Amino acid sequence: QDAGERAPGFTSSVRSREEAAEDIDAPSRFYVGGGIGYSSFGVDSTSSSVDVEDTTLSFKGFIGYRQNKYLGAELQFAKVGVIEQTHASGSHLEEAIYSVGFSGNLSLPLGGGFTPFAKIGVHGWWENAEKSGSVSNTEGSGTDLYFGLGVDYNVFRAFSIRAEWENYFVADENANVFTASAILNF
Repeated sequence: QDAGERAPGFTSSVRSREEAAEDIDAPSRFYVGGGIGYSSFGVDSTSSSVDVEDTTLSFKGFIGYRQNKYLGAELQFAKVGVIEQTHASGSHLEEAIYSVGFSGNLSLPLGGGFTPFAKIGVHGWWENAEKSGSVSNTEGSGTDLYFGLGVDYNVFRAFSIRAEWENYFVADENANVFTASAILNF
């Protein structure tokens, strides 16, 4: 055998690995996913007689479309988090913040299945408040910006995982949300 020639099995296995790597890095157009995480609002009590708890579990569901491997758009529904206030009088207020948002995503595929991304968008948010005792609160709603950074890892072409940080503006507060998500690519 000539030194430049290779055994047929070797050549086909090398080609298969290269094709598999390209397949993992190739973006799928549509995707759907969901995640669970941790949120913190950074709310401080304005009174020594009120205890505020603003770190909680969050979750989200989303659908997206990739125009190409760099640009995409995403629509999401999220429970951003919960702010709980307990007053010295025994009164209790729990405000759950929900959001529906639309973002533009900018991605930078690095190869090997890793794709960091940045997003910025607009979200409509609303509060769902439960209270006991003499606490007064009006449930609010509004429209604000949100943005985030993250990385997707394509486990294989039809399935990815994501780690992400997002910052949601909600009236005069902002929430930092860290999530881990699973994504189905179509």
